[in-house]
Amino acid sequence: MKIEKIKIELNKIRVFVCVPAVGKTYLSKKYENIIDMDIVRAKYKYNENWTEEDCEFYKGNRPGSVRHDTNEYIAKKMDEYLQDDDKILLFAPNPEIVDIIVGKNIPYCLVYHDLNCIEEIKERMRARGNQENFIKSMTDPCERFFKENSLDNRPSAKVILSKGEYLSDLIVPLFKDKIKEKP
Repeated sequence: MKIEKIKIELNKIRVFVCVPAVGKTYLSKKYENIIDMDIVRAKYKYNENWTEEDCEFYKGNRPGSVRHDTNEYIAKKMDEYLQDDDKILLFAPNPEIVDIIVGKNIPYCLVYHDLNCIEEIKERMRARGNQENFIKSMTDPCERFFKENSLDNRPSAKVILSKGEYLSDLIVPLFKDKIKEKP
């Protein structure tokens, strides 16, 4: 794991923008104060009755939106969650959502894989139930994503994960006194 500190210490950051297949949903299922905002977003936008598994399965083949104010909703939920000092928010790198985070001057950490992880990423995505068209859409442009992420100067910090590393390898030690396991 390569950590690039840019503006503030990692343990002061409560918003993490993470590429697919790093373990956002795993952490949110295990810890009550870690919120996978991509799941929150998908349920609000597409179907409030979806499970986490449904949210993963329909990536790349999601139906039409049932609500069209999703970004406003997520901005409001983010503000609500950040009022609670122990919440840690995990976002997918949706450009519109990242623009909201940046526009609100919220410090965040960008977490992404190094280029040696592409095959591992594909296998992780298959194991969690993503469809092949989504996997292809996320892994074909990996070199472009890596370059864009490397050049992005907006995050307060960046973490580059190597093979075999997950978001939990960063979050659990960093927030060990703050995270609360679900019963």
